Amino acid sequence: MTRVESKNTILSHGKQRSQSPWATLASIWRNRYPPERPQVESFSLAVKLAVTPVLVIRRLSPSTLLRSRSPNVVDAMVIAWTLSTVLLLTFLHRRSPTDTAPLMWTAISIYAWFRLIDTTSQKLMELLVHSVRPPLLAGVQRSIVLGVLNLIEIVACYSVLYLANGGILHDSEGLPTATAAFYFSTVTALTVGYGDFVPTTDGARALVVSEIVVVAIFVIAWFPRVVSMLFPARSE
Repeated sequence: MTRVESKNTILSHGKQRSQSPWATLASIWRNRYPPERPQVESFSLAVKLAVTPVLVIRRLSPSTLLRSRSPNVVDAMVIAWTLSTVLLLTFLHRRSPTDTAPLMWTAISIYAWFRLIDTTSQKLMELLVHSVRPPLLAGVQRSIVLGVLNLIEIVACYSVLYLANGGILHDSEGLPTATAAFYFSTVTALTVGYGDFVPTTDGARALVVSEIVVVAIFVIAWFPRVVSMLFPARSE
């Protein structure tokens, strides 16, 4: 493949990623995906069933409407979501579910779950769908910065959920501040487990397990991509 053909393939791939998830889902079920080399064995029945809810979520996501725009729009969107989540966590500093209106905590929890589902579904789409396509032409610096922002948002969202849950205790006391919640979320994401704050309810334990799973999906989807750009294969 010549350099021009390779560039055209990469550009075509980028255009394909920005199309409607419905079109991608239809192509997968008709065994016409990926378009460069459609093969019946590209997606097994199990993978098709797993991909379907992911692409449905992507279709319903407001982020899908903006991903067909320029990369700058996508960057601004990632930055805006991350800043919004961090500012929300800052707003919750020294607030607890016991001294705040339950309706507010419900709305905050819904927002945090929405952002986690949106981010995780995007990473699952990269793993299950985009992994069979040629790599996108992207800068390693941009990929690293956006990946770090996504990770910060995931940790901040779980910090909000830990505060709302109230099942993370230390010496019979809950998380006192948003900083403590962010600390516990970071320790959980890195699987360090210092043991000062511990989940004491089934709901809190389920949150901890889900954060570990979400971060694992994120690392599997993001880390190999960055490494491949840092150390590209050399050809003669």
